[in-house]
Amino acid sequence: MTAGGQSLVRFVAFDLLHVGRTALITRPYHERRARLLALGLDAPHWTTPGHREGGGRALLAAARRHDLEGVIAKRSDSLYLPGRRSPQWLKIKLVKREEFVVGGYTIGKDTEAFAGLLLGTYDRRGAATLRYAGMVGTGFTVAQRRDLRRSLDRQRSAKSPFAGPVARPHPIFVQPTLVVEVAYAEITQDGVLRHPSCQGVRADKDPSEVIRTP
Repeated sequence: MTAGGQSLVRFVAFDLLHVGRTALITRPYHERRARLLALGLDAPHWTTPGHREGGGRALLAAARRHDLEGVIAKRSDSLYLPGRRSPQWLKIKLVKREEFVVGGYTIGKDTEAFAGLLLGTYDRRGAATLRYAGMVGTGFTVAQRRDLRRSLDRQRSAKSPFAGPVARPHPIFVQPTLVVEVAYAEITQDGVLRHPSCQGVRADKDPSEVIRTP
């Protein structure tokens, strides 16, 4: 695949497991890393990303300032364990939390519950319609799903509370009276939540106060 005559594909080498016929998986990470850097992989189509030793808190703070997803932390003496998760390598995700108004839901295999809640925010206080922000389908127990479904069914509405179309099949709309707190990784360019997980209902929050953040 090319764009303007230049390749869009770039190989990024994070680790070095073999050199010729010599296996390095039983060698500590700092040694494998040094061998990798010695290869000098720095060209338009392949590279080795930089790293930092120590200063994890400062690095995490920098990632937060630049709105990055998180950082990868590795013990310098860790070995490579093929096919296994290792506590010596950690993915530290920067999770965001905000409130969203529930404007509907979808039904899954459990017809007594719901598959996901359709979420939205207002552009300003007193706005008449919600702006769609995606669907959250995780973070609930089976009992919570069924309890919420019974509550939502009492608020069903024939009219969508959202300003535009909802990209979900067979949505069931409700009056926007319920507020939930959601953890998520980021908001995409389309204004939709990425990796959302419900953290609970906010009975103390007025839906009109749920304003979209910049």
